[in-house]
Amino acid sequence: MATIARIGIDESGKGDYLGPLVIAAIFVDATTQAELTLMNVRDSKKISDGRILDMAPDIRMIYPTAFSRSALNDITNSMRRSET
Repeated sequence: MATIARIGIDESGKGDYLGPLVIAAIFVDATTQAELTLMNVRDSKKISDGRILDMAPDIRMIYPTAFSRSALNDITNSMRRSET
């Protein structure tokens, strides 16, 4: 299987009004691509919520620091304070 090393990023959430913005970014190389392929990871819109929850612990084992929750309310408030 040929692979090109790359970084993938995705986000979910609406930020200030509807909860936090969650961002995931991962570096995929030949080794991690093989692991993700074995887990059948693909576009989240093509996977059921239950399956995503099942895969999450395994993905976190491969990428322990890939997930971040953004405190957009804090960021927005900080920006508003700097404008005054």
